[in-house]
Amino acid sequence: MSQASPLRPGNVVSSYELLEEISSGGFGRVYRARHVDLDVIRAVKIPTDPELVRQLRREGRILARLQHPRIVLVHDMDVEHDPPYIVMEYVEGGDLRKLLDQGPLPVERAVQIMLDVLEALEHAHNQGVIHRDIKPSNILLDKDGRAKVSDFGLGRIIEEASMSAAVGRSMVSGSEAASGLINGTLRYMSPEQLDPRLLEGGKLDHRSDLYSLGLVFYEMLTGEFPVGTRPAMPSDLMPGIPAGFDEVFAKCTVGRRDRRYTGAEEVSADTRRAFLAESSVLDEGLTKLSRPVGGAPGSAIAAVSALAWCHRAYGPDDHARALFTPDGRLVCAGSLGLYLWDTCQWQMTSYQPTSHQGMLFYILAVGCTRDGRVLAAGKNLRDKSEQGGNSILIWHAGTSAPSQALNSGDMNWEVHEGTFLPGGRHLAGMFRRRGPLSTGMLWLWDVERQKQLWGLGVPTYCVHAISPDGRWLVFSDNSPATKATSMDGKYSRDLSGHLGNVSAIRFSPDGRLLATGSEDGGVRVYSFPRGRCVCELPSQDMPVTDLAFSHDNLLLACGGESRALAKAECDVGGIVKLWAWRTRSHLQSVTHDQLWDGPRSVFSPDDRMLAVSSGSTDVLVWSVDKSHV
Repeated sequence: MSQASPLRPGNVVSSYELLEEISSGGFGRVYRARHVDLDVIRAVKIPTDPELVRQLRREGRILARLQHPRIVLVHDMDVEHDPPYIVMEYVEGGDLRKLLDQGPLPVERAVQIMLDVLEALEHAHNQGVIHRDIKPSNILLDKDGRAKVSDFGLGRIIEEASMSAAVGRSMVSGSEAASGLINGTLRYMSPEQLDPRLLEGGKLDHRSDLYSLGLVFYEMLTGEFPVGTRPAMPSDLMPGIPAGFDEVFAKCTVGRRDRRYTGAEEVSADTRRAFLAESSVLDEGLTKLSRPVGGAPGSAIAAVSALAWCHRAYGPDDHARALFTPDGRLVCAGSLGLYLWDTCQWQMTSYQPTSHQGMLFYILAVGCTRDGRVLAAGKNLRDKSEQGGNSILIWHAGTSAPSQALNSGDMNWEVHEGTFLPGGRHLAGMFRRRGPLSTGMLWLWDVERQKQLWGLGVPTYCVHAISPDGRWLVFSDNSPATKATSMDGKYSRDLSGHLGNVSAIRFSPDGRLLATGSEDGGVRVYSFPRGRCVCELPSQDMPVTDLAFSHDNLLLACGGESRALAKAECDVGGIVKLWAWRTRSHLQSVTHDQLWDGPRSVFSPDDRMLAVSSGSTDVLVWSVDKSHV
């Protein structure tokens, strides 16, 4: 091999034009490449050392032996070419290491990735192959977020994995391993890889891969790498993590391999069992809209429709944030009743009246379970002389009247939010007390039993958000500081950085990001629950009163009252600014003659629509074109 310097984009290797380098390490470099005749995108791996050609040949042979959807496929190989290369499937979603750099994953996401990798390892082990270098950077994620195991360059067929396979020339960069001693990445290695004397009969086996994966699982759940011989259990570091995951981690990483799991299928069964014990929902997915609204070419948002309400509202405080059902087919909103519109026909399909048991009420909050079968609406009585208290009404799919009421028992408690926890059995409701003894309270209900489980007091004049998994409450009490506290009260952290008082807080749909906005126009995005600021947007030139992430976390909608329109004494002062926040790119600002101050935004599940409610009598819906984002 005569390669003297790294190849560059535009170079051609055999039939592949190199487009960009996507990774590099002790083995060599990997490029995104295009087959010049077939016009397909592949990943081309090229070693940087002639001594590594034998390893390249071994990896190609192993991958050809492992045909599985959770393992990166090999398409071509030529070790006699100059330079030698192997052509593999190109996985466009990046690797798990980059994802973990942003913080711990939601439990559902961590479990899905864990099960995907276990499926790949079970297939490899059944074919007599061990990976020997399971780590986050060797777990790739496709465009749908599913995991694929890559880089079998250190892999061995089990019959060949003798002591001599464990001691030899290092294939890892100096930052990862002591040069010339051990194959693999030190921090993810099993004890028997680090010390071959622990090998019975001098052979590595599949239990080394399970040890490494146990460490990766810990990192996905907590955002931290386990430290010491007796690290804290995942549930000790992160509130709400099922205790069963502690057992999975512990049994994967026992020092003596004869006490570990015997196979990947056993780990998979325990992981599923632990998760299902916590939640009845494992993989819910979202159905795409059957007839999306078209957007104007070249614009991020194009106004296409306004959904007129049948009753005129009383002002901005009398409106709930609009809500899309999980399948994207309905838009729900509250005012003097609960309204539902069909997003395909743009017709109102249901209107739940403005009274319940003869009492007039208005709605400031709407919520929906993940399966779309149950709706919740916060009922606030308009007439203080009415008996009883404000409550959260529960509607089941196909019913015309609420079937349950979660009652606060006090007329002075206003319902401002209702959030279903995963599984749909529990609901967190945010109430604010009016009057001289003003305060706020977050209550948790068992919906089926209509039983109030516990309450957590918060300042009444605060902005707040509840994490999608129901485990965190984040709020700010009319100050530049933001506080995050776990629902069980065991954990808390402060988020700082704003100069003006925080006026808006919003989680991303997956709960991994948190955005805060302030009265002076500042917007900050944090990884969560780590609490590290990952982006600060330029000033919005308006008090930010609302924030909304798209479901793919690429876009952030910032809503507020335009200072320019306010100075002009316009009746219409609401404005929504759309940002590609990762690149700090302002895409577009939208206004409308029915977009009043205090707009509240939400993206549809497929991110093709943005619905905005405000103090007007309409919910406004824009189509979203992300082709140039």
